[in-house]
Amino acid sequence: MHRKQGQRLSTFEQPQAHCQGVFFPDILGQGGYSLVELIMVIVFIGVAFVATIGMMTGSMQKSAQSETLTQAIFLAEQKMEAIRSDKNSLGYQHLIDENYPVEQEIDGYPGYTRTVTILDFGSYKEIKVTVTYPGFRPVTLITQMTNY
Repeated sequence: MHRKQGQRLSTFEQPQAHCQGVFFPDILGQGGYSLVELIMVIVFIGVAFVATIGMMTGSMQKSAQSETLTQAIFLAEQKMEAIRSDKNSLGYQHLIDENYPVEQEIDGYPGYTRTVTILDFGSYKEIKVTVTYPGFRPVTLITQMTNY
């Protein structure tokens, strides 16, 4: 609305609602969402749900595999420390295969098997501790010990 020079507006004039259909659509003229739109939303949510469940399942499997590997490493390190302790307390001559039989059932760790192999090279001995668990690669720790 234009005004002439010197003319004042005496009342506040509200602007015309030129955008009424943009901000506030005519709800009475709309029928709501169509059946096709609802089905598309349901399918989209279903696909997203299946993908999320798949990722969670894979993550849980990897976590269980990681825990099994960590347990095997712990058991191998535990036995290696026991062998080091035996060398220090019982002597270097105690480090022979016969003193370390295969352990089929390790207390508190069912399913794990632990074996010790000692090779004597004269000036040193090579000690291998191997831990196995069904369905996994064996974990092997190797060290050398001398008589001093």
